[in-house]
Amino acid sequence: MVKWFEEEFAHEEIKIANGDTQKALNLLNGKLDKIPPGSEGLILQPFWGKELLRPEARGSIIGFSDKHKKIHIYKAIIEGIGFALLEGIERIESKSKVKMERLAISGGGSQSDSICQICADIFDREVYRVQTYETSGLGAAVAAFVGVKVYSDFEEAMKNMIHYNKVFKPKEENAKIYREIVNRGYKKLYRRLKPVYKELEKMQDII
Repeated sequence: MVKWFEEEFAHEEIKIANGDTQKALNLLNGKLDKIPPGSEGLILQPFWGKELLRPEARGSIIGFSDKHKKIHIYKAIIEGIGFALLEGIERIESKSKVKMERLAISGGGSQSDSICQICADIFDREVYRVQTYETSGLGAAVAAFVGVKVYSDFEEAMKNMIHYNKVFKPKEENAKIYREIVNRGYKKLYRRLKPVYKELEKMQDII
């Protein structure tokens, strides 16, 4: 979704960054804090691809007004992804009966302090970031070092190779706003739009 936004809307930032897409995203990420939680009324449902459990679902963005700019859309994307992840977290907690006390974040988005803070606020729990966003590679390295007996077991390897370099604590006021948005807005979207999605599926031959 971020790639889609970058290709469709970030032409100005890419030009400023001389074609460097990561620098262009950094420019966008630097503007996120200027937009309040909830993107001033925009809510995004991040179904840009086929959902396994909701195959008819499509992406949606609702709540537009004339005050919204492209940075609002970008923040709504980040928030929408966070809302979907929160749904998954709550589903896992419900099934396992185990409360997730804290979360680790990785991947490209974790390079942005603003995105990490948004996640902490949406999840309403501490979010940790380790020394690299390439955690798949780090995990492979941990396994390799255990395999060649540099470390005796995974616990020793992780203690020596994984370092938390920053912790993002949820901001109480932001977390409260996000809880309201999720419970009163986001969670109702799919159920309300499902009949429309099904009609759109039926109309594929004529649109």
